[in-house]
Amino acid sequence: MRKPFDLLIVGGGPVGWACALAATRASEQMRHPLSIALVDASPPRAVPTGLFEPRVYTVTQENLAWCRDSAVTFDAARLCDVNEICVFDQQGSQALNVSARDARRPRLASVIEHDTLTHALATRAGMAGVEFVEASIGESGVLDQYRYVETSRGELLNAKLVIVAEGARSKLRAALQIATIERDYERFGVVAHFSVRAPHLGQARQWFLPDRTILALLPLPNVDGAPAVSMVWSCSAEQAERLKSLTAAALCQAVSVASRNQVSIDEALSSPQAFPLRLLRASDPVAERAILVGDAAHAVHPLAGQGVNLGLGDAIGLQAALTSSIAVGFDVGHPLVTAKFRRLRYSAVLAMQTATDGLARLYNLDQSLFAMQPTALATVADAGMRVLGRLPAFRRALSSAAS
Repeated sequence: MRKPFDLLIVGGGPVGWACALAATRASEQMRHPLSIALVDASPPRAVPTGLFEPRVYTVTQENLAWCRDSAVTFDAARLCDVNEICVFDQQGSQALNVSARDARRPRLASVIEHDTLTHALATRAGMAGVEFVEASIGESGVLDQYRYVETSRGELLNAKLVIVAEGARSKLRAALQIATIERDYERFGVVAHFSVRAPHLGQARQWFLPDRTILALLPLPNVDGAPAVSMVWSCSAEQAERLKSLTAAALCQAVSVASRNQVSIDEALSSPQAFPLRLLRASDPVAERAILVGDAAHAVHPLAGQGVNLGLGDAIGLQAALTSSIAVGFDVGHPLVTAKFRRLRYSAVLAMQTATDGLARLYNLDQSLFAMQPTALATVADAGMRVLGRLPAFRRALSSAAS
């Protein structure tokens, strides 16, 4: 049996590796060495090359600053700054605008690929002493002052605190018997990349369309010298299948028309892929000697682009909570430590989920009602978005880490 760890992170996505790195920073702050390991079924993939992968994130400036303060380095050629966020209602009017200039910042956020972000965080965490264990996780329990998890190899890993970062379908969360509130939005996010004819100028644009779909186009770095964008189109299962079945030329045309020709799509750089959209909220992000982070604790609608930012905010909150273990003999799994994490993160996450869920539900009203009164319901939905757009907290959430 391995020697027990102080901290064991389960899940090797960007949030899991960010938590591992946050723990090393807490260890430095406390001037007390912590033994830290991350377990996942597969190691991080190599740094991407060539075309951009379909899954990208809009990472806020605050979270990127934390990464850089943690000595994480990124390939600048695979990042694209977001300087402005423009949101349009169903009538085509601009309902919300947030710019870096108005916020007196050099940029609002940066678009970065999943594997690029994960690899950068994992590389830095490994350099800081985090051990990687390649295995799947099964059962878990508490024995004495440790929580144990059983691996697919029959090995028991013990730690004073286990961080669950497995994602929305976490098996370990189920083993912890933490109840969740879940809602299927009955929508899919269709993603693809395109080259465009005019420079995007760092604008992230989003359209709430009359057919109750939501189209977002995020800026990407140039591809072969041409400006490019990444699409996320939230729509029904039937619409998602239709978009996936279109020819490349027809898909380009459909996106251009949906943007009201504000963006001229030139060429499809990838085939469209679709993933289901769901809301998930853990009743409590904390269990005995365990903490849930990222989508394992809170999956949100992507309309505000805050999913990964909430997870990175969890990592920053974890760093702060771990430093409080000084008062309890560096027992990072002590109830006072996990309670501090709950205080730091639960309200912030709930506020973001409430805002994004409320707006998503306004645009996902019952089809029969929508068919009967489309104009009235469209007016209600647009009014709801405008109200949210005037709330300082919601505006800050579009350009900050919601922490």
